[in-house]
Amino acid sequence: MPTYTVISQTTLNKTKSMAIIRYVERISVTNKRTANEYLSRLITFETFINEKYNFSVDELTINKLFNFKDDIYELLAAYVAWLSARVDKNGYKLSAISIKSRIVTVRRFLETFDIDISQRKFQLKVSLPRVAIQFKEAISKEEIIKMLET
Repeated sequence: MPTYTVISQTTLNKTKSMAIIRYVERISVTNKRTANEYLSRLITFETFINEKYNFSVDELTINKLFNFKDDIYELLAAYVAWLSARVDKNGYKLSAISIKSRIVTVRRFLETFDIDISQRKFQLKVSLPRVAIQFKEAISKEEIIKMLET
């Protein structure tokens, strides 16, 4: 039976942010796998903050050196654009659902550190890619018989 304990220090060494470490440690109490996933998503956010704005996540969350009260939506919109343009090592872009899940994680993370994000303003100012809905249709009995015969 797997145990869900606090994440190891070597895993947490992937980030330089104390805010991310604190957040992931809180999540790991409930579920270690979820905490690992959140850690990887927040490391991507940390990379974005460093590249685009040249400051750390801790300066945004803990120290509050940057006043993003009005511009937090611009920051999140820029993050969506950055994620949409990003290509992984295999040459694939992130799917719409992956981008949405990363944004949800970052919103929850920021709200944990008392950066208020209004749902209404977020919907108006941050455009997320649409998630394609795929309708699944059952295979008919005749098609199954045809497949089994060949």
